[in-house]
Amino acid sequence: MTCEEREVPREGAKSCGRSGDAASAAKGFRAGRALTLPAGGETEMGEDHRRREGYYKSYFRARKPRFLLLVVSLVGLLFDSPERDEPRRGRPPTYPLWRLVALAVIKQVTGCSYIFLEMLAPFLVGIAPDDNTIWRAATNPELKPIIDEMSRTVVKAAARLLPLPLVLLATDSTGLTVREKERSMVAMRKAKKRAYRKLHVTTTLFTNLILGHRLTPGSRNDSPVYRELLEPLGGLIGELHTLQKRALEDHATRRRVEALLGSALSLVERLTELLGSPSAQPLLNRIRRKTGELLGLSLGDAAYFNLKNLKLSLELGLLPLFRPKNRPEGEKESRLLARLREFFSEAEELYGYRGLVEAVFGNMWFRTGTRLASRKEEAQEAEASIMCFTHNLITLIHLVEAVRSTDAANPQPALAPQAR
Repeated sequence: MTCEEREVPREGAKSCGRSGDAASAAKGFRAGRALTLPAGGETEMGEDHRRREGYYKSYFRARKPRFLLLVVSLVGLLFDSPERDEPRRGRPPTYPLWRLVALAVIKQVTGCSYIFLEMLAPFLVGIAPDDNTIWRAATNPELKPIIDEMSRTVVKAAARLLPLPLVLLATDSTGLTVREKERSMVAMRKAKKRAYRKLHVTTTLFTNLILGHRLTPGSRNDSPVYRELLEPLGGLIGELHTLQKRALEDHATRRRVEALLGSALSLVERLTELLGSPSAQPLLNRIRRKTGELLGLSLGDAAYFNLKNLKLSLELGLLPLFRPKNRPEGEKESRLLARLREFFSEAEELYGYRGLVEAVFGNMWFRTGTRLASRKEEAQEAEASIMCFTHNLITLIHLVEAVRSTDAANPQPALAPQAR
């Protein structure tokens, strides 16, 4: 599609949807009604995109845009750039960065193309960037630290909303297909093999939020990536534990957690019973020397079962529960690994909760697919950050909806007025 073909809708969007059919569409957004696209939009998009965009057009017409506007407003609240107030040389940016990030998140939520998102931009964020501008913002490596910090802020908000006595974590990896840069398409077809990269994530159990992620080559082993994931999260884990302990002091919050996360509380109770076993005492003593108290539980499969990962987990205040590897007969093993192997045999029933991390991958695959569109590694990492942040933001919105429904079904009894 050439620039001349896109000239008409872009001119109508420069006034932020205030003229002609664009004004009626913006009015529909303000009133909370279904979205009405500008007339002639499907002809402006060209023949190649009609069939593919027909689904998204029906989707936006049938669904009220309040959810998308809520996503835009939350991104605006969370976005905090260190360069926002600093003077900069050269030409100022044409569009605010947070609005471009909001469009990149909406692209992940809806799954529409960048060309169709270009038509929706004036009605969602009040600016009219072209599809290439949105693409550059979605794959900008300089925005990755800001987006990661936004994702951690969402995790802290969820910890205050639905706190648990312990921080329950699970670590796993999944594959994402990419467009290979070195080999030609002809070579790829002959090899009948797709290039892929691994997305390693550390998630919270039951709330399904992503604390940290790493994107590595497909041949990278999972064991060393565990340390790369957990080492930067040491301060965040301690902060989450403190936030959750304070939030649980409220009686209404405890009732809410019992109604929504009863299975999580049963897991914590069962874990507390198992901590009295002799095999767990050496692990707990090491944790108390490092952090003073047990902060949480870390689940992982057999790929993470080694001495370095075990020591790191204990230093962070986490009790590791990794599936032990098969030990060759006659091979010596350290005392800590032997204690962990013994404790796993007693707490193997808790290991089944590790499968909850697959729900995170399932939600991401359903929403964004299993493919990274970028070719450069830096752009792929930025794209993965957008994917993880979008997952956390949508999950937080669903948690808030569940909390509101629970609070409405179980209203808090009014307190009697105290005598003066």
